Amino acid sequence: MGEPHKCDQEMKFDDVKQAVLDYAKENYPEEALRKARSEYPYSSAGLSDEQAFGDLMEWFILERVQPSTGKTIVREYAEKSRLSPEMKKRILQMEDVRFGEYEVLNVDEETERGRFHITLKDQNNQRYEVAVVGEHLAKCRKGWIAVGRLHPWENSHRLAGVMRLKPPKKRIEKMEKELANMKGILLEWIRSIPETDTDRRNSKEHELKKRRKLRTSAAKAD
Repeated sequence: MGEPHKCDQEMKFDDVKQAVLDYAKENYPEEALRKARSEYPYSSAGLSDEQAFGDLMEWFILERVQPSTGKTIVREYAEKSRLSPEMKKRILQMEDVRFGEYEVLNVDEETERGRFHITLKDQNNQRYEVAVVGEHLAKCRKGWIAVGRLHPWENSHRLAGVMRLKPPKKRIEKMEKELANMKGILLEWIRSIPETDTDRRNSKEHELKKRRKLRTSAAKAD
């Protein structure tokens, strides 16, 4: 297998992600990813092909223990690299992936170029400070539910794969109630429309056809 890229102690998160991805591509053929796909534990329903592939790659690199080494790819990279112990420890945090549903508590201003900060809370009231890129921020709403995976990075967290967002349960229930009310109003409106001569004639013809059909069936039975 090839050696990890040389990089210095001041690598940024995006630099690390790219370096680990390059290491995976150099050392693991596409066939290995295809064979591992059946082990992928998450749903890709509703994702574009590009999103689904990215989500699969994140799992393959950060979470899957490779049979050939007994380690994750990100651990392989960290251990083989010439980085400082402190930087290796930071990279190994990425193995600690947590999947769940998180309530969006807050959406802050841009913290660094192209990256924003949100506060999430899990079902055990544990809070997570998460840095996300703008494409995810566009979908974030305070009070909404984020479904996805997180991993630590330094003193905060980053996304592992795609983050899905959905309205809170109360909002969904409200929307369902409003739709039910609209349906009821529509049915009442339809029933209130006066019956025309054509409607009555069509209804009568339909009833006559129904009776003829019943008489024919009875005659065949005799």
